[in-house]
Amino acid sequence: MATVPYLMQAFGLRNYGLWLAISSFANSFYTLDFGLSNGFRNKFTAALASENYPEAKSYLSTIYAILALFAIAIFLIFSLLSPWIDWSSVLSILANEASAAQKALWWVTFFFCLKLVVSVLNTALIAAHKVALSSFIEMLQILVTFFVSVWFSIDPNLSFEKMVALLSLIPVLVYLFSSLPVFALSLKSVRPAIAEIKFKLVSVLLQKGMQFFIIQITAMFLFTIGGFLAGSIYGLEAAAEFGLINKYYAIPLMGFSIILTPFWAGFTDAWIKNDVGWIKKVIKNLMRLWLLYVAFLAIMVYFSEDIFKLWLGKNMQTAIPSMLSFALGAAFTALCAWGNIFSFFLNGIGYLRIQLLSSLIIVLLMLPLLLGLNYWFGLNYNHIFLSGIITLLIGSILGPYQSYLILKGKAKGIWRK
Repeated sequence: MATVPYLMQAFGLRNYGLWLAISSFANSFYTLDFGLSNGFRNKFTAALASENYPEAKSYLSTIYAILALFAIAIFLIFSLLSPWIDWSSVLSILANEASAAQKALWWVTFFFCLKLVVSVLNTALIAAHKVALSSFIEMLQILVTFFVSVWFSIDPNLSFEKMVALLSLIPVLVYLFSSLPVFALSLKSVRPAIAEIKFKLVSVLLQKGMQFFIIQITAMFLFTIGGFLAGSIYGLEAAAEFGLINKYYAIPLMGFSIILTPFWAGFTDAWIKNDVGWIKKVIKNLMRLWLLYVAFLAIMVYFSEDIFKLWLGKNMQTAIPSMLSFALGAAFTALCAWGNIFSFFLNGIGYLRIQLLSSLIIVLLMLPLLLGLNYWFGLNYNHIFLSGIITLLIGSILGPYQSYLILKGKAKGIWRK
């Protein structure tokens, strides 16, 4: 969040909106691993819980190899198709901006494909209950990004493409340099090795992975593609404004996610050990915490105008969003946090069928709903928030209900899958 004023000063309003749209597009590539990362997360945690370190090592080595192959394939396909795409129309930009946008998109895609591979480190650390170390690595990324953003705001000679390339490179470098000490010390017993790559494990990972994949597509529609849609449908200025609202709520959402993160592996471990009492206690406490979270979001909405002026200061290059926009952004954020409580539990124990069905409904409904709102009420980026809220309500009801049935021992049929 602290980087935003400096990036807005360095990029300018339109280019900042373009950066948000491009990065949202590239982020969507994370769904193209067919859910293997999440499938790996559960299997890796289970292997560690049973102290089967050779199996855990094989899973870790194999996921690195598979994602490396996926990253190469994704980047080659993008490189072949990109020259044939009219990016000025897709991104709603001027013709003279298309060349810089295409170069920037090339760099962003290249580094995001690399990140798809090296970020396995983060998944492995969380699965191994080393969340503090994972959070430290994420903090390093934030700090480096902040200092680079300050540099951008001072140096007027950097081109848009170079700034985008450097911002995209940061997480890759941080993960790469962090991997050396982590696998030498904290995860030494499961350090990946070429000899441990077993492609036969891919089918094991895909047993749940394909269901995770569909759920990931839903997450892409709800969380990563919004900036791209805002830029493409409503223009780069609207994309910048939409992105600023998301950045505004990024810290509370990140904070809630940090609290939730260790519980995915914790739920897996407790379920294997049949410690249902611990799971019930944790979920109740998380629900109480969510109520405090909603109260905090309400305060953020109330003081949003004052905070925005203080936050952006002299770099304010756009009108302050309306109170309605802030309220919708807060409601969307609150629903995300609520749904994550139960999705982390269900993901951790591998009960994905209901999430899968609700995800399919969300994917099928969200874009038609967004287009319908635009048609009936005119073009307004608030409709992205509104369509997300309406579709999120599905999972916000089904997830808690399925969790209740499972923990009470009453789940039958599809509710136990």
